[in-house]
Amino acid sequence: MPGFGARSGQSPSQAPKPGITQGGSAYTVSPVDPLEPSPAPRRSAEHYLLLGIVGLGVLAIVVVGVFLHPDPRGHGTHEQLGLEPCGLLEHWNVPCPGCGVTTAATLLAQGHPIASLRTQPFGFLLSALLPVVFLWMLRLHLGGRDVWLELRGRSWTRWSGWALAVMLLAWAYKVGRVRGWW
Repeated sequence: MPGFGARSGQSPSQAPKPGITQGGSAYTVSPVDPLEPSPAPRRSAEHYLLLGIVGLGVLAIVVVGVFLHPDPRGHGTHEQLGLEPCGLLEHWNVPCPGCGVTTAATLLAQGHPIASLRTQPFGFLLSALLPVVFLWMLRLHLGGRDVWLELRGRSWTRWSGWALAVMLLAWAYKVGRVRGWW
């Protein structure tokens, strides 16, 4: 018995391939074998790199939440990882733009969203949105799409501007908290 799509006397390798072909001046539509697996989509190396980086970021938030204790000062939690204290804060009593991000991530991971937001608004947003972005990327991946190509096709000017504005506002807020202005 010949294979699917093969005519009598033809081996399955000689059967017409599924799809639309042009023969002479007419198009011929060949049947598609529903049992034949579709080829796996090819994705760029950048796709896997982005998926890995964001996935590791989410994992880092979980690890921070499990193993670190939020510093009651609202900054300095990163010192539990063996990192140096913030030099800008030590010398000039002005926090750097990232001061409190680790503390905010730890607080959020431990289920204290209001304390996290109060500690460092940008750290709160970053920690809250990273898992959402990872789930979106995973959905694209499972749907056979390339994350890198999806992101390259978008305009990032507006998003970058908003992210920078939020970071600067959060920094101004953090400076005010450290200095005791509010």
